[in-house]
Amino acid sequence: VSLAHRRILGRISIPFVTTGLKAWHVHRGSSFFTGANFTRALEILDSKQHPYIVKDVVVSAGEIDCREGFHSLLPNFTVGRNEKDARMREKYPDEETAVSCTIQSYIDSLMSLLLKFTNIQTMYILPVLPYPKKGKKKGERIRRKKTIIMWNQMLRQIIQEKMMNYEKELGKNDISTGTKNGNSKNGNGNGNKNIFEKKIIFLNIKGVRIEEGG
Repeated sequence: VSLAHRRILGRISIPFVTTGLKAWHVHRGSSFFTGANFTRALEILDSKQHPYIVKDVVVSAGEIDCREGFHSLLPNFTVGRNEKDARMREKYPDEETAVSCTIQSYIDSLMSLLLKFTNIQTMYILPVLPYPKKGKKKGERIRRKKTIIMWNQMLRQIIQEKMMNYEKELGKNDISTGTKNGNSKNGNGNGNKNIFEKKIIFLNIKGVRIEEGG
């Protein structure tokens, strides 16, 4: 969903589209074309060739994951010959576990990418926005609503937990190496300073109640 029609955190947003991106594709990275396109888009935004210094990006993924559902990852689902992506994934005992594991892999992969970049410091992660209340069969709409609510609640929680653990680990490393905020005691080392500024943040959208799910 493009938010170019409104300001985000008081700033104008400029869309940079990666068509067909699932949250799961971020985990697969360059082994799948949408994951490779997403990585390349971030590399372009972070490069010296880009006309602006980009420090903050808003990432939107998960809508397709929720729309298609996680039923293909459950034990009682028979995967068809053409469903290659589903066949590559392990099975989960229930939808809640499938959603949780997908989000865990999604955020871990984003953090791995973020740590590689020079200019990009913060990734704001969009929740899956609610679907229109009309236009879908009632049963399908109820199913999607349930999945979206579950996704958004877990996404917020997992991001918060992972960032707390990440900051704790940085603090431990800071103490063990005798540094403060990434700088050595003698003031000569600032090579690690950048990683102390890296953050992934769940982005609340004003006027959108993610708990409704559509």
